[in-house]
Amino acid sequence: MPWILRLLPTGKDRSIRRFMLVAIALALAAVGLAISVFEYQAATAQLRETRDRALGRIAAGYLRSLRAQDADTSKIPPSVFQEELGATELPVLRFRISDEHGNLLGGDPSLPAKAINGRDLGAAQARLYDAVVAGEKLRIAQVHDYLLLRAQAQPVVVQVAESEEAREIGEHRLMSDIFRLLLLRLTVAMGLVWLVIVAALRPLEMLRDELQHRKPNDLAPLNPERPLELAPLVAAVNTLLHAQQESIDQQRKFLSDASHQLRTPIAVLQTLVQGTLQGHTPAAESLPKMMGIIERTTNLTNQLLSMAKAEQLIRRGEQGVVRLDAVARECAVELAPLIARKRLDFSLQAPPIQRNLNPWLLGELLKNLLSNAIHHSKPGGELGIVVREFKNELELIVWDHGGGVAEDDVERLFEPFNASKGGTGIGLGLSICKQIAESMNGSVSLFNRVEGGKVTGVDAVVRWIKEQDASHSVSPAPGAGTAAHRSSALSSSQ
Repeated sequence: MPWILRLLPTGKDRSIRRFMLVAIALALAAVGLAISVFEYQAATAQLRETRDRALGRIAAGYLRSLRAQDADTSKIPPSVFQEELGATELPVLRFRISDEHGNLLGGDPSLPAKAINGRDLGAAQARLYDAVVAGEKLRIAQVHDYLLLRAQAQPVVVQVAESEEAREIGEHRLMSDIFRLLLLRLTVAMGLVWLVIVAALRPLEMLRDELQHRKPNDLAPLNPERPLELAPLVAAVNTLLHAQQESIDQQRKFLSDASHQLRTPIAVLQTLVQGTLQGHTPAAESLPKMMGIIERTTNLTNQLLSMAKAEQLIRRGEQGVVRLDAVARECAVELAPLIARKRLDFSLQAPPIQRNLNPWLLGELLKNLLSNAIHHSKPGGELGIVVREFKNELELIVWDHGGGVAEDDVERLFEPFNASKGGTGIGLGLSICKQIAESMNGSVSLFNRVEGGKVTGVDAVVRWIKEQDASHSVSPAPGAGTAAHRSSALSSSQ
């Protein structure tokens, strides 16, 4: 029944109130119709039984009148119908009086004669049966007994007939009364249902009005004191408002930090330019400083643009099948000049593993980690990329032989504009990495690699739990737990 499915409140122009009204109306109509049918069947059976009983009483009463020799054969007394049915109109009845052989003694000769057996004479109960006369269906009541005729007692048969059409008229009138009663019941019930629905949806309308009259910058949580059915919705809206408030706070902090990071080098650059133009600072001394400031500002601008593009792609959610080894190789080639400038020994160990990811986001994640590793590596040192797959997880590791990170700084380094102590970075690279990793249902972590009780480098680990096993508890993979284990795993793979 597609037309019923179209009533479901799933589209933007669908009404829950209309759906409830139509659904309840259909249910009430179906139940009411079923009850009315049963009532009609029971009432019809009772009506037929009552008319049969009245017909039999008329036949018996007429026979008694014949005995008393005061019968008016011009008509049959129909008052019994008024007593039984309370009918205002008098039914049209036909009668026939016959002897025991069916010979007509009086009444309507078209009625079929019924011969009787002498043993049945004196029967107190009328016999009822159906007959068709000249195409007309009749219901006939028959009684028989002895009657004094011509000074002699003779058996006679009295038949009283009512047309089926008269009965059907009464049944139609009964059906009309029952269905009028059904419509009245439905009207009253739907009126009550409407009032109940309006009262039930009032809290939802109040919630709508409260949200409509809110100012755009009002992110205060809603009052949780609501009906039980609305409590989950209010809780979800409050969670969304809280997340929006946190996002706005982060954006404000980010803009404040970004403007500070940009304002400071621009002010220094302006001072150097003015000093050079006025002759206070020699050009040979100020130009290298200017180049350093311009390079740092350019890096900051590029990272801000990368973060904006990453946020845009994350919102789109576009993905495709990506080979991790191919993306790692492309990033290494792109950063090869930086690797060569420090004369670093680079290694890549990545089997052909595929995953459904966004290629640009994965490349940006890997480039930031690799650039960070190059920046912290000592000239002539080693670094590399390892991609490895376990039963329940997948890891991408960028390792270096730098000086490590302080344990207290690990979490702080993933926040925007928080560079390592003593570093010259801007502090956006790891923040972008964390944002991208979480958007790909993964995680990124930093581990100090310890060999012989001494920190020899840092492992930046991006880790994905395989989707088909995400609902099960996963034991840590080799090298994914402590720094010592990770060192052993990396050493054996190099």
